[in-house]
Amino acid sequence: MKRTLFLMLVAASWLAGCVGNPPVAEGEKLVAEGNVQQGLKMLEKAARENPTDANVRGAYQTTRQTVLGGLLVEADSARNDGRFDDAEAIYRKILQIFPTDPYALYGLGAVDRERQYAQLVDEARTAAKNGDFGTAERKTAKVLADDPTNRKHLCR
Repeated sequence: MKRTLFLMLVAASWLAGCVGNPPVAEGEKLVAEGNVQQGLKMLEKAARENPTDANVRGAYQTTRQTVLGGLLVEADSARNDGRFDDAEAIYRKILQIFPTDPYALYGLGAVDRERQYAQLVDEARTAAKNGDFGTAERKTAKVLADDPTNRKHLCR
């Protein structure tokens, strides 16, 4: 992913004409090397210092959106695969970089809900295996009452 991110950033810089701008090039290099916060801060500073330079502002916005989008895809994928600890860690990483991002905030809430659903479904399966169908039905009904389209946990 780092190589892909680096190539995307190089292409974006080239298209924006920012390769000749040292702070922009250095900021993008830092992001590509994994120093995301430091690189974005450098790009943001360059954009603030050059408010009339659309190329510098564009490089910052493009890099910011590329980083955010990539992390959100990674977090959502982990959540959808049931890797809740991984998803939570990535959403928290996003919030360290972008403290008010609504998608990361929603994702954290979704991780908590889906953990609860997975636990309820596991408890329902155990109850059903032990012949306690009333408990199994109540726990399954709770999941479906909260999210009627939730088949992910029920069908695994």
